[in-house]
Amino acid sequence: RGPALEPELAALLDRVEAGDSDADALARGLRRDGGAVTGGLAQLELLGYLRRSFAGTYTRTPLPRPQ
Repeated sequence: RGPALEPELAALLDRVEAGDSDADALARGLRRDGGAVTGGLAQLELLGYLRRSFAGTYTRTPLPRPQ
């Protein structure tokens, strides 16, 4: 299982799981600043929850969330 997530990161991961795959779509969907979203995506990638493609889109890894 992966590490615990702060509420902001959990919300971002929820949106990726729902189908938003790029920073712009996530920022619009969450109504957040693009910089904050990009930083959150980088954190989720470092934690092992996301993988970034060469095209700049994000996909969910199989790492399960903590219970």
